[in-house]
Amino acid sequence: MTTFEITDRFTLRGTNSILKVDLSRYDLSNGDTLILVDYDRLLLQKQAEGDQGWGTVVLTPGWSADLDLAYDMDGNGDQGIALTHITAKSGKYVGIPEPGTYALIGGLLALTHVMLRRRS
Repeated sequence: MTTFEITDRFTLRGTNSILKVDLSRYDLSNGDTLILVDYDRLLLQKQAEGDQGWGTVVLTPGWSADLDLAYDMDGNGDQGIALTHITAKSGKYVGIPEPGTYALIGGLLALTHVMLRRRS
């Protein structure tokens, strides 16, 4: 994870400025909240003086999250922007048997073959 401290301004310029967050390697076992920006009152003051707020956050297809602007998100008294309630909506979960499972299946097939052979 890369972190950085914003000491003055954090600006995305242009009509279609994008802040892209790649969640493809995010492990949901780390929690379903990801703090994007944690900033202090200085930036809030600059925003009150005319800086624009946040617009739209677009996630990679298959992921969903709520965009929250909340005070004191991590307990340090600062304002923060976070993706919360992150979920992966799509994706395939494939169960891969252990080698012992293959041996068990092979043994059952062999016993079935012997049993059927003795009947005939």
